[in-house]
Amino acid sequence: MNFSLSPENVSAWREGHVMNDIVFNLGCCCPGQGTEEVFSYIEVVYQNGNRHYFYENEAGFKRFETDFYDKRFTSFHEFWTTEEAAEEKRDLFSFRYYVRRQEDAYTHLTTSEMDELKTKLPASCKKPDRITQFHHYDRTVNYHEDSES
Repeated sequence: MNFSLSPENVSAWREGHVMNDIVFNLGCCCPGQGTEEVFSYIEVVYQNGNRHYFYENEAGFKRFETDFYDKRFTSFHEFWTTEEAAEEKRDLFSFRYYVRRQEDAYTHLTTSEMDELKTKLPASCKKPDRITQFHHYDRTVNYHEDSES
């Protein structure tokens, strides 16, 4: 494994999934609707409060990053940002600015390394999966911990 992890320092972890609604055609005149997973990750929260993110899909990472940064003044997602840095008011509008996580907060893994990571993380610390809708992100800082068990 090309990354280090100390399971005894983990206080919580969960899987995150960024989903996108898609419309497709079945034949020539029968549209259907479904969802696609754009990106998935594992979020690890350490006892000191630091968070680290592991992912395997580099193309999905770039697609998620591009979409999120297109909306960066009005959106928050714990994968990309930490805390609100400032709020700018322009006429009737307000724009929030957030601090971006450092590059070392992310680790790219292979599929087998992701599977191995899941087996190394303590099952007792697993929180419910985080489902995010692609293009639709929180407008305020929200780590969704109030909905976890």
